[in-house]
Amino acid sequence: MEMRISFEILKSMIVFAHVANQQGFNKAAKILAISPASVSYHIKKLEKKLGVNLINRTTRRFSLTSSGTTYYQSCLKLYQEAEAANLLINKIKKEPTGTLNVFSSIILGRILLLPLLEIFNQTYPKITLAINLTDQEPNIFKDKIDIAISHLPINKNQDVFIKKLSTLQQSIYGSPEYFNKHGRPQNIEDLNHHCWIKHQEISGKDTKPVIRTNSFITKLYFVERHYGIAMLPDILVASRVKAGILEKVTFENQETVSSKIYAIYSKGDKDTLKNKLFINFLVKNFKLQIEKQKSNEEILYF
Repeated sequence: MEMRISFEILKSMIVFAHVANQQGFNKAAKILAISPASVSYHIKKLEKKLGVNLINRTTRRFSLTSSGTTYYQSCLKLYQEAEAANLLINKIKKEPTGTLNVFSSIILGRILLLPLLEIFNQTYPKITLAINLTDQEPNIFKDKIDIAISHLPINKNQDVFIKKLSTLQQSIYGSPEYFNKHGRPQNIEDLNHHCWIKHQEISGKDTKPVIRTNSFITKLYFVERHYGIAMLPDILVASRVKAGILEKVTFENQETVSSKIYAIYSKGDKDTLKNKLFINFLVKNFKLQIEKQKSNEEILYF
């Protein structure tokens, strides 16, 4: 008759392996942190299930039967494999390994995320970084993303956690050549008469964009080539303003425009060590990287 292996039988096999290895019930009980009576219960249950005696029971001497000796080898192998699995899990818990799939928009990646990922890689070299820079809206599950860094609106149907990392201030910028040709806006009303390079999701009744795009990089490209003005992140163009390539538009009663930056990750994966480490790393360093970029005079080309 075939004997099905249940969880309880597996547990009893592990107990028997300890008993045989320690040559006694009491020593096995101490290692397993259970009572000698529990050890005895498991051995009796196992013998009943198998239909053979595994241990010669005498008051003076402990010994295995011939069946017990043969069975011990199988139980020992099971125990060793279980221990190896536990050691592997403990190692993974203590030492971060595996692949971290990171998503970011191109602008955030180039200016803020890539320098941070370089530091993270040096700190945790056993974590393989898979970096995807794109201006498309992230889909955590479809794209198998561990963590997405985004300023874009997120589909609320996605079962994800969203953690705010920072805020990017934005202002209106244009080239000196464009302002020489079209004049500089002096107030909010003047903006309606200028050429705009706008994001696709932003609409306006009064201003008609000459170009629509989903990319800050594209906006910057056409602003630098004098096609019009655009709302751009201050840190993206700070070095260009210092170099005289772009100029900032300011006037009284001008509203501050900003976009929030989020870390987005699956609820099911939030407790994995590599995810925890990276999220904590971002929370600690993201704002510092923004401040560092503000003072950077190097002109970044994309």
